[in-house]
Amino acid sequence: MSFTKSLAILRLTEVETEDSGEYICEAKNDAGKDICSSIVTIKGVPTEVVKGLEATLECEVTGTPPFEVKWLKNNKEMFSSKKYAISTKESVFTLNVTNCDVADVGEYQCIISNEGGSCSCSTRLSLKGQSSRKHIQNITSPRNEKIIISVCER
Repeated sequence: MSFTKSLAILRLTEVETEDSGEYICEAKNDAGKDICSSIVTIKGVPTEVVKGLEATLECEVTGTPPFEVKWLKNNKEMFSSKKYAISTKESVFTLNVTNCDVADVGEYQCIISNEGGSCSCSTRLSLKGQSSRKHIQNITSPRNEKIIISVCER
């Protein structure tokens, strides 16, 4: 932590997903105290898989069982099926995605909870060699007319 005049600065370097969480700053002086907080989320490195192959996502936790686990894809809960196999071995929670294709690309999150609380980890699954270039529909316009093209990412 460093200070510049009346500003306190906390720098996080070489962050890991474990550095995610709530950071609280408490300032005190003769006039009283003030508290502010911020939620920091460190996302994991994207997971790349070759189209047609299997992707294995693992989440390991330490704590006191029993654990409850939820896997989400793009914020929607997932359940075991032919396509997605959810399994647990001791403290390692695994999601296997078979025959990966474009429909499997997205943000995956594992949420694990027990009596003591909960934790989560997430990664983005993408296909190796998949173009991230956005394609825009063809536009026809009369000559000398102004055209505005917007590309929005969702």
